[in-house]
This record gives sequence, C-alpha cells and structure tokens, in this order.
Amino acid sequence: MPQNVTNSKNTVMDIRMVTAAELLANPDFLGTKSDIAEKAGVTSRTLYRWLRNPEFVALVNALVAQYADAELSMVWKSLCRRIQEGDMQAIRLYFDLRERGITLKRQKEEKNEKPTSRLYEVLEEENETDYETVAEAETGDEVGTHAEVSE
Repeated sequence: MPQNVTNSKNTVMDIRMVTAAELLANPDFLGTKSDIAEKAGVTSRTLYRWLRNPEFVALVNALVAQYADAELSMVWKSLCRRIQEGDMQAIRLYFDLRERGITLKRQKEEKNEKPTSRLYEVLEEENETDYETVAEAETGDEVGTHAEVSE
C-alpha cells in the first residue's frame, strides 16, 4: 500500500503523486507522460486527471522552481561570459533583467515585502551594477573584477 505525504499546505498527497510530480519537474527525465504514469504506478488517465488538480500542479510548479533555482548561478555565469564577449543579446537580456528587478522591488515595497534574492537586490540598484558582484552574490564564487570585464 503506497504511503502518503503531507505537503506544505498540510494536505495529504499520495506518494505516487509526488513521484509523478518529481518526474514531470525533473529536466533530466526524458520520458513521456506514459512513462511517468508507469513509474508512478498509475494509469495515464490518472496522471492526466492529476494534471487538472490545482494541488498537484502547484507541487509540480514548486519542484520546477527548485530545479530552476539550483541552476541560476550557472546560467548567470554563462550570461556574464557572453556579456564579456560583447554579445548584444546577452547585454540586452542583462538590462531587461535589471529592469524587472527594479519593477519587482517597487511592487514588493508596495506590499511591504523584502526582496527574496540578492540577485534582484543588486540588479535593482540605481547606480552602475557590477554584474560580477551579482554572480558572486548568488553563488559565493569569485567571477572576476569589474576592471577585468571593462578591458
């Protein structure tokens, strides 16, 4: 008999649902939805029914966010390298992200919330931003100095 798990909202989810959600969110899993249903021990019809369940979808989305957060520092470092190479698309993306950070800060200030990421705190500063500092804020790794990038 499968075990149940309690999620953050204190509702009970079947372990099969958790297994399916983890497989759906995992970027390294290359199987189909039929494969996911099989690995979770349910029919494809059950999996598709779960995909209409708001709690199940919320769990999948939370797991996707965890995977994305785990890759953020690698993505940021890659963006910084492309900027250093003079890639105009990367530079535009940087400024788009910076503008989003400023917008998020304003929205959170309106709601009296603090920013949740050091990345957004640095990006939303009104002065010139040293993007290596941003990468270091997220990863703790030394990426380089502003002078090295400017040369």
